[in-house]
Amino acid sequence: MSNLALATTDKVSYITYDKKFVSFYEQFIKSQRSKNTSGAYRTDLKQFFKFTFNKEPQFVRISDIEQLTSVDAMAYHTHLKDLKLSGKLKNASIKRKISTAREFVKSLKVDYPAINEYIFENIKLDSIDLDKEGYGNLDWEEAFLFIEYAHIEQMAENQMAMLLKLACISSIRLEALLELTWEDSFRTKMEKGVLVNYIDISDKGTRNQTPISDKLYSELREMLGVSGKLFPNLYKHKVGRLLKKIKEYFEIDPKRNIKFHSFKKCGVNRVLEKTGDLTKAQLQGKHKSIITTQSSYIALKDDLTLKPSYTLDQEIDVVGEIKHLSNDELLNAIAKLSNSAQFELLRIIQKG
Repeated sequence: MSNLALATTDKVSYITYDKKFVSFYEQFIKSQRSKNTSGAYRTDLKQFFKFTFNKEPQFVRISDIEQLTSVDAMAYHTHLKDLKLSGKLKNASIKRKISTAREFVKSLKVDYPAINEYIFENIKLDSIDLDKEGYGNLDWEEAFLFIEYAHIEQMAENQMAMLLKLACISSIRLEALLELTWEDSFRTKMEKGVLVNYIDISDKGTRNQTPISDKLYSELREMLGVSGKLFPNLYKHKVGRLLKKIKEYFEIDPKRNIKFHSFKKCGVNRVLEKTGDLTKAQLQGKHKSIITTQSSYIALKDDLTLKPSYTLDQEIDVVGEIKHLSNDELLNAIAKLSNSAQFELLRIIQKG
């Protein structure tokens, strides 16, 4: 133990702090996958310690953690749920905060067996699907209207337009996109006799290789130069402000909750529309678990007309319905099909 002197108005008091605990706490924070994750963990643990012990992290002791029980964990969970009722938290945030505290306690137990790592086992977390506002969905055509407007307005010298376009096509997160450089992030590789340009980055502790078309690669170089950072004039808050301006121009309902992340979702949903393959949508979204893709990203699951019960009791005679149509009428009808239906039709035609 060490002593830390704190000057007060009438005397000097001494507060002891646990050097081993503080050292573990700092290393635990630093060991996370990214700066963003580290920042979130620091915030979450500070909140947990403040509520549970009424202490800042540097004044928590290992003996405090050893005395934790499931009652403390349930009390903290109740506190978080109260914050949700007041509109300050969502289920996803509560899940993350509980997970952070659980992981910290479990990690500390490795060196201190007296710690009870199971204090959170009695907690029943509400599903994040109950959150009414996730990142809103944009369809492909709508997203490219946004991109066109950003280009017309020359937002950040075309960097905003290209950032949105690359987000749609690559489904790479904003933080990673803003760090892209020509020298460190782009590679070429020969695949089956074809030279492919791809983006090679590590994001959230995972290395991702994202191929892009020659057309997009050339457009990026034409619009953004050929050296240094691709988006030197952009940073997270500026992107948010520019996106807000675009949404205001198109009079987007705020309840749709369109954020930059919506462009990543747009790409994931586009892949599913084109291929009908959930695994490929998972690859596009760079999700470790296909459950993440299925539960959080796929907009099609919210389309009531695509759910089986909508057509389950209907008998459809397609041939009888279309045999009287002219060639132009048939082509017009095909043009109105969803992307997935059009690609499925093409696959059938190509197979013969």
